[in-house]
Amino acid sequence: MPSVGHRIRRVLRTEPRRFQIHGVRFLEDHGGRALIGDDMGLGKTYQTIAYLALHPEVRPALIICPASLKFNWQDELLRHGGLRSWVLEGTTCYKLKGSIWIINYDILQYWSEMLLGRPAALVIDECHKVKTRMAQRTVTCKALAKKCEHVIALSGTPITNRPVEFFPVLQMIDPKRFSSFWNYAFTYCNPKRGFRGRGWDLRGASNLDQLHAEVSTVMIRRMKSEVL
Repeated sequence: MPSVGHRIRRVLRTEPRRFQIHGVRFLEDHGGRALIGDDMGLGKTYQTIAYLALHPEVRPALIICPASLKFNWQDELLRHGGLRSWVLEGTTCYKLKGSIWIINYDILQYWSEMLLGRPAALVIDECHKVKTRMAQRTVTCKALAKKCEHVIALSGTPITNRPVEFFPVLQMIDPKRFSSFWNYAFTYCNPKRGFRGRGWDLRGASNLDQLHAEVSTVMIRRMKSEVL
């Protein structure tokens, strides 16, 4: 069987770098369920496009990203892979065309009913934006991910502040390993009783070496200083 690098060169119009080939191989090895946490500028978008180009059977594909990046995704899909995509806009749903859709977080909830259960692949770009477990966008992303065979998350800053903020994305990628929020919280978030004993303060961090080992099963992360 041809190597991943050879296969990428057959489906993409632009030459991959060695570490990008390794990133696509990581996605392949994990069945398209992984987090690419590379530093900014290392081609997280490119690696995702490579995976989608290698697997035309994984359709429809839904890409969720900030509004400012929607047309960048559309341009990159076409430039690197010759892949046509459709940008969804507005809060009023309309008939979907094509097999690769791009939507921004701000309008996702309005399209959730139409989209639920339809994508075979879900790409969550800037996934640190779904760090709040009970926020509407996080709940909607989680519902979509639950019905997707392939979930790819992207972020240059996967843990923005506290381990508790990392759980939603980890659960979307690997719901078996990260099945229980409270088990995760009591292991990695240094739980303390809240004010006057009410609830729990989960803003802390604990057992970080163990957390790193767990996360490494689903995340690949490289810094510019390591690969350029």
